[in-house]
Amino acid sequence: MVLDLKMSVLNCHTFLEEVKQHDHFSLIPVIVLSVSDRETDIQGSYRNLASSYLVKPETLDGLEGLIQVVMSFRQGTVRLPTIDKLN
Repeated sequence: MVLDLKMSVLNCHTFLEEVKQHDHFSLIPVIVLSVSDRETDIQGSYRNLASSYLVKPETLDGLEGLIQVVMSFRQGTVRLPTIDKLN
């Protein structure tokens, strides 16, 4: 799951806190994406159990590159549990 820190309807930290309280969603890795590089935003995201915090690049090419790196990492490196075996 990828969340924008500056979500328009609901605060990202509030959303993360709510999602991580539910058994079915608590283990889903959450990447927070933001233009903010503020330490308080980074700490708040990790405090609410984000798995990663990424700062948005300033260019479209930079964003495309970041997406490629994340997708490559997620598809080739990360091992996740099978959901039905967690219960």
